[in-house]
Amino acid sequence: MPFIEKYRLPLLIFLISIFVFSLVLVMNNPSWSPWIISGSFGMLIFFVYFLKPQASLFPTRYEKNSNDIQTTFLLKSLIELNDLPLLVMTSDGKVLLRSKGIQGVFDHVIEKLEDLKQYSTFWSVTNQSLALENGATFDWENKGKVYQTRIQPLHFHQTFFGLFITIDDITSTFKLDQLQTEFLGDLSHELKTPLAAIIGASYILNQTERKLTPKERIMFTEIIKKESNRMQRLMDELNHLSLLDNKLFSTLIKSEFLLHDLLQEVVDVHTLELEKKKLKVVVDETCKTVVFLDRDKAFQIFSNLLSNAIRYTDQGGITVRCDIVQKHTIIHLTDTGVGIEPQNMARVFNRFYRTDFARNRVQGGSGLGLAITRAIIEAHHGKIDVQSVLGKGTTFSITLPNIR
Repeated sequence: MPFIEKYRLPLLIFLISIFVFSLVLVMNNPSWSPWIISGSFGMLIFFVYFLKPQASLFPTRYEKNSNDIQTTFLLKSLIELNDLPLLVMTSDGKVLLRSKGIQGVFDHVIEKLEDLKQYSTFWSVTNQSLALENGATFDWENKGKVYQTRIQPLHFHQTFFGLFITIDDITSTFKLDQLQTEFLGDLSHELKTPLAAIIGASYILNQTERKLTPKERIMFTEIIKKESNRMQRLMDELNHLSLLDNKLFSTLIKSEFLLHDLLQEVVDVHTLELEKKKLKVVVDETCKTVVFLDRDKAFQIFSNLLSNAIRYTDQGGITVRCDIVQKHTIIHLTDTGVGIEPQNMARVFNRFYRTDFARNRVQGGSGLGLAITRAIIEAHHGKIDVQSVLGKGTTFSITLPNIR
């Protein structure tokens, strides 16, 4: 009965009061004894049946301790079995609880605050939080990883108990932020350099007090044109990068065409760059094969690779040859340029990555071309590999399916 359950204690007190009052009436007027005794006996039965004491009403000391033990055991298990790095430290600097995830963060078992002294940032901030009884959030490094730690003070009944400490591995996020920061710095430089040249040449062309010769006018006009084209290439690469993020490179319009003809078109587009550096490109007769690819995107693949080869080749030349292996066409583009450092070989296809930032800034690369190239090749279910000897040259090998 909900009513009785809710008002069990008040009803019990009320019945006891009636029972005591009945005893007083019996003592003062014995003639009422049968009725009073019957009524008291009935109420006693009512009490036994409906108001029998419950453990929840009168918990024993054992029951209270049992509940506390169960709660403590549950909380201890939740923390110790957690894969996330967690620590509970008491106000005197002793570690009360630690999760299993904490094992991969530190080099040894942390039992007390002094065990953290070799991690100077972690130790000083934790020590300060214990002294001031407040929280904190900070980043620190250990064993090549970056961690973000949050400290929360624990209070019970307005008394400071200790600290609850969580540790998150933010290495990947940190590296991504660092990479994007570097890229934005390089992008700003890439835009600033041609803009400065365009503004300077335009200012000279518009001067009225200075008479320019026809040759000088042509020269400054060429500067404006060249730097404008440089900015346009950068904008195109950024646009291609946005397509890469939106998976639009996976939309292909395939057709059959002669690979040799496409490669020769790519060479023709880069004729001025080749003539300026006095480089020759040889497209081998082995590339006279029919392929089934998205022609526009295939053009972009080889244009990016040829442009990259020209940029880092000052003498010698560039050769393109092909192999037919089973159901694949393998195109090898080899230059006699500066080559790639061994430690950079695995990263040349990463977006934003440039093997030599200072050199690339002079050459005008953005670090996006090879990432875009690989994305297009993978959309064709192909692959690209690179081999290089520092100071002698580089070979990019593109494997593409040659069947419908």
